[in-house]
Amino acid sequence: MSETVQLQLISPDSASKLWQQVALLLQDNSTGAKLQDLFDEVLAGAGDTFEEILEQFPDLWVEQAEFEQGKLSVEFLAGPEAEELAEALESFFEPLPIKALTIELGCDDAD
Repeated sequence: MSETVQLQLISPDSASKLWQQVALLLQDNSTGAKLQDLFDEVLAGAGDTFEEILEQFPDLWVEQAEFEQGKLSVEFLAGPEAEELAEALESFFEPLPIKALTIELGCDDAD
């Protein structure tokens, strides 16, 4: 059983395209330069901050990501550092263009 972090954010209409692009990159586990550049377009330095999260949690894996009806939902496989990851993600996403943010800890029963 693996610990997970479920992130859900509600996008303002003006940022829907951004979050749809983020979801597509995350679906492919593309957490590199393309995603970081996308975050930098929204908030200067956000790409570097996201890279720091990736360095802090090198085993981070996106299990599922989707954008539907203005809502981005992402499930990260987090391992034993799930709580620390949740805190890092909350700090990262809060200043970005969102209406609401929910982050919950859970577990993946697949193991």
